[in-house]
Amino acid sequence: MAVFQKRNIPLYEINFRAKEPTAFIAACDHRYESALAAIVGDALETLGQKNVFMLAGPSASGKTTTAHKLAAAFGRRSVEARVISLDDFYRGRGFCPKREDGTEDYETVHSLDLDCFTACMEKLLAEGEAEFPIFDFQVKQRAEETRHISLGKDQALIIEGIHGLNPLLTRGIEGRVKRVYATAMDRFVGDDVVLKTNDLRFCRRIVRDCRHRNISGAETVDIWPYVCDGEFIYIKPYRSECDYYVNTAFGYEPGIYAGYLRAILEGMGDIPQTGKVGHILRKLQRFVPIDPALVSKDAMVQEFIG
Repeated sequence: MAVFQKRNIPLYEINFRAKEPTAFIAACDHRYESALAAIVGDALETLGQKNVFMLAGPSASGKTTTAHKLAAAFGRRSVEARVISLDDFYRGRGFCPKREDGTEDYETVHSLDLDCFTACMEKLLAEGEAEFPIFDFQVKQRAEETRHISLGKDQALIIEGIHGLNPLLTRGIEGRVKRVYATAMDRFVGDDVVLKTNDLRFCRRIVRDCRHRNISGAETVDIWPYVCDGEFIYIKPYRSECDYYVNTAFGYEPGIYAGYLRAILEGMGDIPQTGKVGHILRKLQRFVPIDPALVSKDAMVQEFIG
């Protein structure tokens, strides 16, 4: 079984390599793609017995892109792979557990319809096909239509979501499952820790929220503590039990986020939440800037900036 381990990356090394940004970006992307290819190469040895891959990671870890890139890596080895998201098993607005303050808790594993997931997986593995739900995020309820999923012994199914490692989701199917944990594992250090892994994921989250989800910077700042609390309770306790780990941190990322955070900060006005964004922005300003336009259109980072 693999071992989870964070890396300390010197700030001076990042800034030196950022002087040749095109080569730096290509090298970082190649490392990531090679890691996925290695996972597939190993997984093929037991695909006939274990062809369900539970892929988990905390918020803004790049789970979705990693799942689809892993499927593509299987495809390059002539193995058909499907991706489904645990988000489709959300109970929906009004049906999730409540926090003490009365707000709905979307971070808990119990915000998922666990019985529905178990029934779908049992039918799929027993009969080779099943109907899976689709969650409509526009209305925050389950859609009427379903998604037909089939799975043969020579095919792979990748299930991605923050709770993918939780044993409540793999009860009864443990013998068919391999576990993958994807997250940023690089800390950028100088005389101190310049940018923590959580800082990098916060950058990703706030940029994606503002650019693609119509969520303000203030809203992201407010919800971030709940997100982190949920990770410690529901995700991190299970990350030591994985078959594979994928480091989704890219050395060039800090160099591309400063411009985005500066624009977000300028649009927030004079409110308390600017303190968090300003603090992270000052950290990013210690990195050599990199033009986001140099990032490949199929890079994992495009999940946040694209």
